[in-house]
Parts: sequence; structure tokens; C-alpha cells
Amino acid sequence: MANVQVVVFENLTLDENNRNNVYSKTYSGVNYLDHRTLLAPSGSKTRIFSYDGAVDRGTFITGSIVYGRISNLNDTYSVNLEISSSTENFHQKISPGGSFMLTSNEMTGSYTNNDINYDNIRDISVQPISGAAKIEYYITTS
Repeated sequence: MANVQVVVFENLTLDENNRNNVYSKTYSGVNYLDHRTLLAPSGSKTRIFSYDGAVDRGTFITGSIVYGRISNLNDTYSVNLEISSSTENFHQKISPGGSFMLTSNEMTGSYTNNDINYDNIRDISVQPISGAAKIEYYITTS
């Protein structure tokens, strides 16, 4: 098993006041990684990876995610990120140049009566909002 170190470096200057920040986290238990850049066509939803009971092309074992990042490399168009389980969907808009990070395979799309019920992620898809978008993903699994 290997470790993956994620380092986020933020450099913000506002009114000549520099607010740099560095955050570092090491994730252990990594056995596999997958990295890909793809073009998500305009007007269509593109599944970028799935979780199931067996490994296949673009499919990872349910519950095995250690760390993942999905980035919108497009300079112009936002994308809709859809994370779905067997019962619910969660949507997140990723602006041009933005990223979404995953550190767990658990998700929910609802919060009712102070009760949160997590389910395992089943699919992760992207859909460009206006025009085609270049998507990069990086995922590590146990």
C-alpha cells in the first residue's frame, strides 16, 4: 500500500495584503490510481467513473475511494457534476477552472429531521452547461 500526499496552495492578495495558505494531507492505504483527461461533449451527460462489486473499465470497487479530484479545465463553460447513489443524486456546479474533491465514498442528497442517511456512491458524471468541457479526474482507491 502506498500513500498519496495532497497539497493545496492558495495565494490571495487583497488590498496589498497577502494571505497565502498551504494545506497538506497524506492519505494512506492506496493501492490503485487512475488519472484521465477527457472531453465531455456539449448537451450530453458523461459518466466518468462508477462503483460496483467488481472492477471493470472505469469501475472501481464500492467503498474503496481514498481520494479523488474532478477538475473543469475549460476556461469558459461550467459543468454540472452529478454524484449518485442507488437512491439519491447530488449536484454541484463546477465553474471554469474549478475542482471538486472526494475523500469518502459516502453521499446523500437529503437532510430531513436532523437525520442524515449516507449511501455509497454509485456513479459520477459530468454535463457541460453550455459548451463542451475538458475534464480531468484523479482517483485513488484502496
